[in-house]
Amino acid sequence: MIDAGSLNIVNGIFIGQGNFGKNLLEIFTKATKINWIAFFGSEEYHNSIENIWSKIELSDFIVIACPDPFHIGWMQILSFNHYKGMIFCEKSPVVSPQQLEVLRKIDSEKIYFNFPLTFTKFMLPDLGEEPENKLLMIDWGHKFAFNPVYLTNWRSKFELVPYGIGTSLAIHFVHLALYLYGEINNFDVAYSNIAQTGTSPDSVKIFISFQSKTQVLINCSYAIEETQKLGTNHKEFFSFLNDKKIKQKPDINLDIDKNQTNFEDYLSFNPDPFIEGNVKSVNYFINCLRNNKNTNQDKKIVYKSLELLFLRE
Repeated sequence: MIDAGSLNIVNGIFIGQGNFGKNLLEIFTKATKINWIAFFGSEEYHNSIENIWSKIELSDFIVIACPDPFHIGWMQILSFNHYKGMIFCEKSPVVSPQQLEVLRKIDSEKIYFNFPLTFTKFMLPDLGEEPENKLLMIDWGHKFAFNPVYLTNWRSKFELVPYGIGTSLAIHFVHLALYLYGEINNFDVAYSNIAQTGTSPDSVKIFISFQSKTQVLINCSYAIEETQKLGTNHKEFFSFLNDKKIKQKPDINLDIDKNQTNFEDYLSFNPDPFIEGNVKSVNYFINCLRNNKNTNQDKKIVYKSLELLFLRE
């Protein structure tokens, strides 16, 4: 465990070997001094937990950054063996209602789910009272479904991710909307497979109406060439306020006058809110680890986000 006599270096284990895993590993390595004890693949716990547990129990924390369908397996095995360290779990923690029920039974304060947008100003409400009938629209995605690599990627396979882009991408925006705007009045979700190159949904449209009078439209797609026909480009966030269309940066200056709504039109995102958010989220997790504090994450919002995405008949 953490050794104050060794420059306060923390011992970590990293699970995941994909491109995102490598990026997250770099963020962790830059955030603090870490002694990486071991690196495991997605389903390595099936290969005999006895052979790897001796390394696991020496760690202060574990990062689960393997493909989403395998997160719950790692959390189950760590919970069953009473792992004492902290767990940093990439979204989505689960990919089906059945996995969600398993997660509820684990429900450990030691598990931290990474939702990086909560550390940014993306989709942040205006200062002052929330205006009535405010509409936020998010159109986010890329051309991944038209890439040959998509056919062999876990995101394209219904048997692995039956809700597809819903749990692999859209959950970020659903979670953030619930985090910022509270109780909802109505929720509607419609999945589709536009590119039809895989069996899992590659596109999703979501509508959320909140009791705060705010409404949120979320359109996520791995077939972004089709979604551009809607009149928006990829990775954009629009706010409709008092019948005026405004494209907001995720790093809006919070010192503006609370009544000001005339932000400069058509600004590019800089920095990318996911990059900024991941750095801040990792640093927050490390700080909690070093100070032996719970992350105080509201798990109810995480569970509610998943429940809503699983409403598809």
